[in-house]
Amino acid sequence: MRKIFLLILLIFKVLAISAQVKVTIDSCTKWTVLQSSANLQKELNEQQLKIKLNNAASHYYPSLEINGRAIYQSDMYQFQEFMPFPDLTSKEQYAISLDFQQVIFDGMKAVYGKKHERLLNEAEIYKLDLSINILKEKVISIYLNLLILDKQITLLSNARNSLDEQLARLNALLKAGVIYGNSVAQLEVEIMKLEQQAGELQAT
Repeated sequence: MRKIFLLILLIFKVLAISAQVKVTIDSCTKWTVLQSSANLQKELNEQQLKIKLNNAASHYYPSLEINGRAIYQSDMYQFQEFMPFPDLTSKEQYAISLDFQQVIFDGMKAVYGKKHERLLNEAEIYKLDLSINILKEKVISIYLNLLILDKQITLLSNARNSLDEQLARLNALLKAGVIYGNSVAQLEVEIMKLEQQAGELQAT
């Protein structure tokens, strides 16, 4: 429904500027694609793919870890008769270590991970392209229908002009007493029908 609503807005935009600028079917489809959510999603997918490819190989980046440890020893009772203990002057001990890790070979995990992400992205792009093509087909259909309607309105306008000329002649003949009023009334009914058809086409 959102896409159809956008199409309607686009057509109104086209009709609003058509009095000043010739609007081609190519420009209509380009405007629609630029305004479509599928086109925006394609741009986002390209950015997401770069991030995912980077993440797939992120385990190759070296990592550093700083570890610390603190130990506190409580007082120890010494039973020198049975088990002599060394005299510990310090009850607190601290240790700090720096660990460095670097993946050398991951069993092709990064390579296949990148291929997997690219395939997923291509499948998503294919779906978005299908959606865009459907959108283009709808725009082309609407555009051609508008051309047909415009041609029909032009034909009705020409017919109306012709009937107006005939009506003017019949009114002159009616005033001269050459014809009856029925002929004029019938022609006025035909003109009203043309006006109604033209109004319906304009509304469409």
